[in-house]
Amino acid sequence: KLVAKTFQGLEHVLASELKALGAQNITPLRRAVSFVGDKQMLYSANLHLRTALSILLPICEFRAYSANEMYDKAVKFEWPRFLDDSQTFSITHSVSSEHFNHSQFAALRLKDAICDRFR
Repeated sequence: KLVAKTFQGLEHVLASELKALGAQNITPLRRAVSFVGDKQMLYSANLHLRTALSILLPICEFRAYSANEMYDKAVKFEWPRFLDDSQTFSITHSVSSEHFNHSQFAALRLKDAICDRFR
């Protein structure tokens, strides 16, 4: 599963571009489109999509209804599969939720969870 981010209002245009590339299970989302494809599709999407801002490969998904719940779920994820404690990382945040009205705070709590996973 992959996610292509886009500007609001371009979701269906992006979905059409993905269909033309041969992507499967295309689902328009809010400012994004999810789709299924292999590594070749990932490269093609990065190269050919005109309305996509970026292509994301989700590594973890869960629902959280508070900052503490998000922290509790994120700290349990196997971050050492992707990072070690000698590496640096950054979080690019964008939140659209009735439960999280301050995206910077959500990003900070996620960063805390990742760092605490290595303690």
